Amino acid sequence: MKYLFKLLFFLLVFQNATAQSCTGYWITIDDHTGLKKSIVELYKKEGVLYGRVV
Repeated sequence: MKYLFKLLFFLLVFQNATAQSCTGYWITIDDHTGLKKSIVELYKKEGVLYGRVV
């Protein structure tokens, strides 16, 4: 019974969990200097993910 309760609890909690979207503007940072290098825009078009440097 204890395991059934835990299972139901986790199913109810995680049913509303959604993944965050990766689309939008992203800043690339240089590994050595820590300075901003560029801004990249990620967008979806017809179900395919594209990226471009802005």
